[in-house]
Amino acid sequence: MSWLLSLLADLLGVFLRNRESTAEKLGQAETKAQDAQADVSVLHKELEAAADAPVTNKAMSDLLNNGKLAWLFFALFCTSCVSDHGIAYPCPALRHWSVVDQQNAAADLEALPQDSPVWGMMRDYATMREQGRACEGE
Repeated sequence: MSWLLSLLADLLGVFLRNRESTAEKLGQAETKAQDAQADVSVLHKELEAAADAPVTNKAMSDLLNNGKLAWLFFALFCTSCVSDHGIAYPCPALRHWSVVDQQNAAADLEALPQDSPVWGMMRDYATMREQGRACEGE
């Protein structure tokens, strides 16, 4: 039964590492999104001011030459079309269990009642391992 505690401890460790990494990446993405939104807000105000001014060839030339119009389109593209802001999430490290350990785990698990919470935990663990293998490209 100690292997089961070891397995659950490993599972908890993987969960906590992924949670910390995801929270850090999410914070970075949120900061980038806020920065882009602030840039878009400034550009929007400039465009509103430009809309009130008469349109001349010089005004259009200034917008195109200083790159503000291109920056506006770029900022709009980045903030509206990309859902994860280009963040790459790391694959979880998978522990490789020996055949004997797997057989012992199966025997211990079979000895538990079907309504035991450990069965649900093991289903979650199996799903996480499948996702980990898919992430690693196995």
